[in-house]
Order: sequence, then C-alpha cells, then structure tokens
Amino acid sequence: MAVSHAAAQDDWPVLFALADPATAEGVTWDDDALSHVVDRSGRYPYFIQQFGQEAWNAASGTRIDARAAELGVVAFTVPGMAEFISRQHGE
Repeated sequence: MAVSHAAAQDDWPVLFALADPATAEGVTWDDDALSHVVDRSGRYPYFIQQFGQEAWNAASGTRIDARAAELGVVAFTVPGMAEFISRQHGE
C-alpha cells in the first residue's frame, strides 16, 4: 500500500499532498508511482503537487500507476517549468 510505503520513508509531503487526498477520493497510488513523482520533484512541494495532479489526470480508473506518474511528470515538466522559472525571476 502506498501510504504505508510513504510513512515508512517519513515522506510527510507525499502523505499530505498525494496519498491522503487520493485516498479520500477512493484513488490509490502504486508505490513505484509515488516514488517516481517524489524522485523527479526533488522533494520540492510545488512540483510534488503539480506532478501528482498531472499523474492523476493521466491515470485511468482509481489507480495511479507508474505509467501515469511518468506521463504526469512529462506533461508538467516542459510548460510548467518554463512558467515556474519565469515567475521566480520576475519575467
């Protein structure tokens, strides 16, 4: 179960931003999907949330698997990173 994996790793951002909201909606995250999102985010909360949202959008049904996580990261990375960097530098 993804929540137990996150708790074992002391990944409170994962529990707060990804696992708990999903569970509340009847959606589950596979452990490897959670790990992929967290690894690619650099544990930066904004990216955890954005990658997670895109993974949710890419998932089919009530399970977010590794493929959905991969698609979610890619879907956000190009347009989202450009916007994020622009905002950080006041452009």
